[in-house]
Amino acid sequence: MCSSDLKRVIVGADRLSTELLQRAYEMAAVADHYRAQLPVEVLVSALSVDYASWLEASAGGNSAFGLLYAYPSEDGSACYRTRNDVVTQAIIDVINGGRLSRTGELTVLSKMVSACTGATAVYHEFCTSVLVASDRFQQLRCDEGRGLFDCALDALPFKCRTILHHKARWAKNKCNDPLEAEKLLEIALETRNYPYARQPERSEEH
Repeated sequence: MCSSDLKRVIVGADRLSTELLQRAYEMAAVADHYRAQLPVEVLVSALSVDYASWLEASAGGNSAFGLLYAYPSEDGSACYRTRNDVVTQAIIDVINGGRLSRTGELTVLSKMVSACTGATAVYHEFCTSVLVASDRFQQLRCDEGRGLFDCALDALPFKCRTILHHKARWAKNKCNDPLEAEKLLEIALETRNYPYARQPERSEEH
């Protein structure tokens, strides 16, 4: 598929593509851009569809689905990413309207993080993979990162010590706000380990 053909599929000009799949591969591209696994649970929640609707939309024969690659996570559940880095970058460029802005990708990322309202571990792990483990996240501006931290803390059904710790570090190192950092650190230290987390949360200094 050449670059012009790829862009026609991305923007929905291909008659076989659907709005649902277009939003899905935007989300897969943004997750891949931030080096985060995208579990099917997070994907369908962010798409506001049930699992059966997603299976129907992604059934074989749709050319848009060819941009996505399904693979099993460590626990055996399905995750999605784009076919390769070239596809990821092409989709990111379309979402952002070029390479001088990241407004589009942040809108998509916020939607996925805000969809992490479930109590199971996959939602917590998606948030921490973006906010804690992603090198690309560290390139964001103060307000951009702060907004995503707020999305995660508002969405997750339990307080997360790890995210609170990293929001405190963000406030101190990125936003130059040591007072907010100190308040957040105090809250984090009083927060219990996140329920159902596969690995215990560590107490960290900021």
